[in-house]
Amino acid sequence: MKWLLIILGVASLPLLLGMILFTVANSPSANGVTAFNKKISNQYYHDATKVYFVSGGNFFELGEREIPEADLSSFRVLSDAYAKDDNYAYYQGNKIDKADASSFEARQGAKSESIFAIDKNAVFLSDKIIPTADSASFIVIGSGYAKDQSSFFHYDEAFADASDTYAFLGSQWEASYLSIDNHVYRGSKLVPNISANGFEMLANGFFKDNQSVLHGQDEVAGANSETFVIINDWVQKDRNRIYYKGTPLDFGDPQSAEKIDSYYWRDDNHVYIGDKLIEGLNPLWFTPSDVSRYTGYSYQTINLSPNTITYIKKKKLEWISDAYFIYQNKVFHRQGDHLEDSSPHNYKTVSNDKDAWYLISNDHLYYGSDMVQGADIKSFKTLESDSRYGTDDHSVYWVGHVIADADPKTFTLEKGMHPEQGEDGKYRIAAPVIDAETSEWFDTGEPD
Repeated sequence: MKWLLIILGVASLPLLLGMILFTVANSPSANGVTAFNKKISNQYYHDATKVYFVSGGNFFELGEREIPEADLSSFRVLSDAYAKDDNYAYYQGNKIDKADASSFEARQGAKSESIFAIDKNAVFLSDKIIPTADSASFIVIGSGYAKDQSSFFHYDEAFADASDTYAFLGSQWEASYLSIDNHVYRGSKLVPNISANGFEMLANGFFKDNQSVLHGQDEVAGANSETFVIINDWVQKDRNRIYYKGTPLDFGDPQSAEKIDSYYWRDDNHVYIGDKLIEGLNPLWFTPSDVSRYTGYSYQTINLSPNTITYIKKKKLEWISDAYFIYQNKVFHRQGDHLEDSSPHNYKTVSNDKDAWYLISNDHLYYGSDMVQGADIKSFKTLESDSRYGTDDHSVYWVGHVIADADPKTFTLEKGMHPEQGEDGKYRIAAPVIDAETSEWFDTGEPD
């Protein structure tokens, strides 16, 4: 144990030294500057004579940038992004044109929302004037929302008439919500079929009022608002049914359904992942710690139907190659899909490549689990240089797709060649792509 601790300590020493060097190199003192007010902003600094802006306080990668117009003696920080001196106002270290320094104020102090400011003449979003906003009555609400005596704004867009009855409802999935006179807005857009009465933001883009449940802008059809809850990142339920991303499932017991982890869930009868039932697992003992075991290298996922899968130990399967196996007298690809019209008694891999994604069975050619339509299996062969490519007497193929305008008699694979799908849906060989920095050819790999 003692030697193990010593070895671990020595192995971690370079990492520790790197962290120390980064911390030192990224400190203001190492760069000879001092923050004006680090409680407000870590982006504005000065030395004895000059003012500097450091984006995100990142000296190590971005370094400091001098603000040549800044007057050190009168310079003061207003928020994370805004500052001013006796002569000018600044946003992110840049002088704001047409801003009146003497009356300039940041209208939001929170670091994450340092986006609005005013002077006696105008309202600013970052360093740009909002033409229709009134600075004398301008109030910041939060998350991009603001109002003046005439309008509500989402950033620089006026989207609703002013009212004294409003409330910020929260933010989720890069969207913010505001209620005005019992109407709910997502950003600047009115959300139909929802009201502020009973409004509750759930998770993963779901929210509800006393009557309806919505996912983003779409109503969850038939959902019971009173009992609708989130199970995990993918799955929801109400008293009547289970939902997958807001779409009802025709299986699962809503009374006993509960979370296992972010993707797995269970009821009294089965274990599930998302919208798929997993055969062969006992919901009484399946726990989050079992997830990594079944999704690890030792087990193979098999798709039994569109909504049913099972996990089988790989060593119990009959493997044709690294890419194909036989289970219950059927041929499957390692991604879990059955090869339709294939036979476990009549098959052969096309290449000697151990991956061997091309397979012939029952007079059909397959790439993965997809049948390659129109291929001549008698003459089909893969290229030795790249087994994703193949030819028969009439066509050239790439991952099962015909390459248009390619002659199988003369086709050769050259460095940097890659297929691209055109607007007509056909694949063609495109010009080689070279990385400008490394001068190396890109390998485009396989399609998504």
